[in-house]
Amino acid sequence: MSVEHRVVFSDRASSGESRATSGADTASFGGGGSLPEVSHLGWGRWYTLRELEAATNGLSDENVIGEGGYGIVYGGVLADNTRVAVKNLLNNKYYFFS
Repeated sequence: MSVEHRVVFSDRASSGESRATSGADTASFGGGGSLPEVSHLGWGRWYTLRELEAATNGLSDENVIGEGGYGIVYGGVLADNTRVAVKNLLNNKYYFFS
């Protein structure tokens, strides 16, 4: 059985700050925006940018496992030994779900 995790991205350019949440909370980040409530979608846990950078050795070239039209995919392992694939989206500052 596999568990799928989705991640949150940050407005790193404007504040250098990222925040994450899980459960029924809403995550907010620099620039005054907030992420929509998505726990009802079964999206699992939110990860901070810091956690993802640590898992992928700072999005190192050595961790590249794929590349596509929307960005580069990095493989990594979180502190709890969960294996992850992280896509670094190109030219996308925010994604909001409706």
